[in-house]
Amino acid sequence: MSSPAVTSVRLADLEPVGLLGDGGQGVVTQVRVPGAFPGPMAFKRYEPGVLRELEHDVLADMIAHPGHAGPGFRALLETQLAWPVALVRDEHDTVCGFLMPQAPEVFWGNLHLPNSAGTLTPVRLDYLLNPPEYTNRINLLTSPSLRLNLLLDAARMLLALHADDVVVGDLSPRNFLFTTFHWRCFLLDCDAMTVRGRSPLPPVETPDWQLPSGEPVGTKAGDRFKFGLMVIRVLCSDQSLRDPEELRPGFPALADLARQAQLAPDERPGWDEWIDAIEAAKPGASTAVVMPAPPAPVTAPPAPVTAPVPPPAVPLAPAPPVRPGGASRPLTMRQWAVFALVLVVVICIIGLVANKDHQRPADRSGTTSGSTPFDTGAGEDEPTAYPTRTQPTTAPAVPVAPSAVGIVTLPAGADGTAVAVGRMFDQYFTGINNRDWDATLAVYDPAGGIVHADNLKERSSFIDSMTTTTDDDVVLWSVQPGGAGVLARITFRSRQNAGFGPKGSENETCLRWDNTYSLSGDATGYRIYKKTKGTHAPCPSG
Repeated sequence: MSSPAVTSVRLADLEPVGLLGDGGQGVVTQVRVPGAFPGPMAFKRYEPGVLRELEHDVLADMIAHPGHAGPGFRALLETQLAWPVALVRDEHDTVCGFLMPQAPEVFWGNLHLPNSAGTLTPVRLDYLLNPPEYTNRINLLTSPSLRLNLLLDAARMLLALHADDVVVGDLSPRNFLFTTFHWRCFLLDCDAMTVRGRSPLPPVETPDWQLPSGEPVGTKAGDRFKFGLMVIRVLCSDQSLRDPEELRPGFPALADLARQAQLAPDERPGWDEWIDAIEAAKPGASTAVVMPAPPAPVTAPPAPVTAPVPPPAVPLAPAPPVRPGGASRPLTMRQWAVFALVLVVVICIIGLVANKDHQRPADRSGTTSGSTPFDTGAGEDEPTAYPTRTQPTTAPAVPVAPSAVGIVTLPAGADGTAVAVGRMFDQYFTGINNRDWDATLAVYDPAGGIVHADNLKERSSFIDSMTTTTDDDVVLWSVQPGGAGVLARITFRSRQNAGFGPKGSENETCLRWDNTYSLSGDATGYRIYKKTKGTHAPCPSG
């Protein structure tokens, strides 16, 4: 494939903004390229060892590919692919990397990961390969319905890519980002893909996602094999499961397709079969957020009755001879001292035995060792394969709902729906406070008519009105059925510069709000549809 007009930029023309990632092939940074691209871009600079293996002409052809691609591929290119768009050349005119679009903000979330507090994090699909104890704790609330919708979008993406002779090759959830809004996926590491049989770099595979022995990497049949594994593992919340029968209780048709996907390359199901089967499974899938169930209580066997532990032997003075009439002589001072010592030892031993069953060392999560928490460890920011859990010998406490999601205080005894609503409001208010307008505007349902994020005039008006605002003391009081889905009452305090208050209170710099919103969606992802009630008043002085 010829590429006479490949886009190329100079390394010296890039204005670095910040680090995005540091992987095995190179470093990815956010950059600006004045005069070439209107917004921030991602720049992947290859390591020297990778550059020695890089097929420059194949990467150049990949950059030119969209000009020859079909409509399905071009639709993905807009919002769902980190596709290379320009070569980057150093001062010696040597290719050192490439530019690609950043993942849109909707694929970033306020995850509760170590070392990421208060910052948005790319939401990778491989987080879903962990049990609900982990995903719920990091503020990633999902349901079977959500997972099916994400797999459906992934299947449609792969259908469009294969139709344009593009093969992912290293297909695994680690290379997918996802969003709960509109259930969309975003593919990373596109420079490792194969286009019309050619790849810029030697093929690689993610551990535990390898093809059967002897099967070449970079084929459409290989993608179909790995997608079967992805269906099993995403729906079963497991990082290494391969048995399709684990799907059968809830998704029998998908279990059949997943088994076929492990057959010979020419016998694996096509994308239309996967899409039809996932669509058929959706109506029966639960939309409730999966909450961790408490383990069944285990009755500990009765402790054997044992004799009291005797105190350690203490050398005693020989007993004095008994005086006639049975009366002994008074104890000497030395004998009184020995007796007191023995008494102290006995008391200490009894205290230790009595206290032994009430003292358990606390672990790093602040819970007792009997609660068996899923602790990722200090400084860890990746989902990990959890060790096999054993039942505690005492009945564990029933998990309680979190008291807050980010900066949003939840109602007492919040269920999965309230937690999901709190997560949405946390994204909204945190976005305002961080001036992350994409994250904030993504919360609005365009059908509600409040604001359309893709309408430049409405977007600019919203940003102008909120540009000095900071919100805090956010409390979600209730969530109940009604409106477009549910009605949520929330109170909060806003602080803004004089002149930026609402109509009638333009010069108020601190306001207390009490609003009720109609929310669309379900527990897998809510959005603001309408404000049904709303009052505000100046903050009390002092």
